Amino acid sequence: MAGTGGTVRGKTILCTTGSAAHYTVHKWLKALSLTEEDVAIKDMPPQDALKSFLNGEGDAVALWSPYTLEAEQHGLAPITLSSQCDASQPTLLLANKAFAKEHPDLVAAFLKMYFRGITALQETPREQLIQDYRAFYHAWTGRNLPPQATAWELAKHPVYSLEGQLMLFDPAQKKLHTWLQELASFVGGKNRLSDVTDIYLKKLAQ
Repeated sequence: MAGTGGTVRGKTILCTTGSAAHYTVHKWLKALSLTEEDVAIKDMPPQDALKSFLNGEGDAVALWSPYTLEAEQHGLAPITLSSQCDASQPTLLLANKAFAKEHPDLVAAFLKMYFRGITALQETPREQLIQDYRAFYHAWTGRNLPPQATAWELAKHPVYSLEGQLMLFDPAQKKLHTWLQELASFVGGKNRLSDVTDIYLKKLAQ
């Protein structure tokens, strides 16, 4: 993670507000003992932000895949990564609350299928997984992702087994709770962490 409060204060950052990249900027500034009021954040879609930055606008640009790869191809280097400033952003599975309460067995059955996919990802040989992800990436973005960059992408997005996900809910560690509290604070939304539950994971683990 690069930068100091003195070198970053007053700079202009091109960024899509409300995005995952914006959250990383928020956490990076916090790590430097700064707030967003100490910099100028210019709201732009990622493709426009990158183009404008390459044309000399702004002091930094906040991006996500696939624009990060494009930025690196233009010779840009990261100032910080989400993993370096604790900007964890978990993917959550959502269910209709009333339906889930009425049909817990169906929710558990869905999760059982979900974890089959997780197991497949974890057990697929690394080289095969890289090939599969490259094919997915090309279908998604129309871009070709080099094998080395693919390995880096996969390392950035870990998947958790049932046991690992239950550990994230461990009240003693408060890992997931802390992530979600900070995200809720960032977006300024109503905190509904009471609706986040591991009861269906525990049902599956029985």
